[in-house]
Amino acid sequence: MKKAFVVWVALFTLSAAVVSAAAATVEYTGATNRDPFKSQLPAVKQPAKPDEKTSAKDEPVTVDFLTVTGVVWDSEKPQAIINGKVVSIGGQVSGAELVAINEAGVQVRYKGKLFVLKAGNKKGGQP
Repeated sequence: MKKAFVVWVALFTLSAAVVSAAAATVEYTGATNRDPFKSQLPAVKQPAKPDEKTSAKDEPVTVDFLTVTGVVWDSEKPQAIINGKVVSIGGQVSGAELVAINEAGVQVRYKGKLFVLKAGNKKGGQP
């Protein structure tokens, strides 16, 4: 029993010496490990910002190219004649969507803005 105790103490002392020697020589740098706060996804390219001088937002939006010559508003299917074409609500003419028709004229959406066009007007409308 005494022999087993001596062997156990010797192994314990030897392992403690190996651990302390190893601890003295090991240095952690982390240079080869990944940064846990850095995204592992591929980088997303940001779209180029438009030039301030040629920005479309600064340009005024008009519907001078639209001419309303007539409206049929008090029926099951209201329609308007715009630029010589018969258009129903939801229809499009020259890139503008017809939103509403009433006795005074029509309402169109062009480039995200609403315009009111009166029947019989030569050109254009009011936003």
